[in-house]
Amino acid sequence: VACRLLLLTGPTSSAQTPPALCNSSTSCAFSVNGAIDTTGRTIVNGDIGTYVGSFTGFPPGIYTVTKNVANAAALAAKNDLTLAYNSLNDATHAVIFDTAISATMGNGQVLTPRTYGRSDITTLAGTLTFDANGNTAAVFIIKIRAAFNVSAKTKIQLTNGAQAANIYWAVDGAVSILDSSTFKGTILSNGSIHLYTATMLEGRALAVVGAITLASSIVTMPVAVTNSLVIITPAKGDTIKGGTQNYQITWSGTGI
Repeated sequence: VACRLLLLTGPTSSAQTPPALCNSSTSCAFSVNGAIDTTGRTIVNGDIGTYVGSFTGFPPGIYTVTKNVANAAALAAKNDLTLAYNSLNDATHAVIFDTAISATMGNGQVLTPRTYGRSDITTLAGTLTFDANGNTAAVFIIKIRAAFNVSAKTKIQLTNGAQAANIYWAVDGAVSILDSSTFKGTILSNGSIHLYTATMLEGRALAVVGAITLASSIVTMPVAVTNSLVIITPAKGDTIKGGTQNYQITWSGTGI
């Protein structure tokens, strides 16, 4: 599958352009150069694999789609993942962001759509909320130029149309998500990724370099939902008598 990568540059902002994952987009867990391993009954709802590295722990772990290890699909994913990571967080692109983040994220913090950046070790604890302001297409990008550590029982919440499919974590270092956390978004790391016991990830764990280690974790592919509006009443074919007052129009939808 051909992949074109469009790079938009500007003096201070990346304009929240999502990375072109292309052939790596179907992988819930993939390493370019590192082992894939799990303990316990991990469930990966999507593709899984590595281009260079061992693959162990499945079973008892379960993957629901395809295993790609050192094959043509893994090569294609390797090439596209490397390009996607570089488009966000190589030496040129890491310095392009809208808002700097503090060393400690979470604890009730709310993020709105934009690109965030930090140059050293970052931790996340408590609750972090992504607020899309009613726009289900809104993109959030967090660039970290060092290791990223998530405390146990951390929870990421989505509100006002925010979607895990539109959240990207670019980390130039190892990522550790400790026990019983609920994490959302696609992780693109230049280091190992470790999901500890009973962690739930709605997103992807993608490593350019480093092992991906899971432990009774659940990883689910994020699905994007677009804004929609469905009129319930009047229904198709209904007629409304002229002069009717206070007619009740009802609707349902997403992102409304």
